[in-house]
Amino acid sequence: MTELQLKTDLANITDAEIIEQAKNMICKLAETGGGSLKMSVPPNKSDTDMLLMEIVNRYENSIK
Repeated sequence: MTELQLKTDLANITDAEIIEQAKNMICKLAETGGGSLKMSVPPNKSDTDMLLMEIVNRYENSIK
């Protein structure tokens, strides 16, 4: 997956979907003591860090 494709895939996730995915990830992180953290190389849109960064970017853009 190219960087452009990854960014496009993340941008195409609706706000409602990304919120639901983040809530689920946070619950799983708490349940597993961080064991469910997912970071892969190359990255994909379901990685914990990619999803959380997309939320941060959207929030940042909304307050500018």
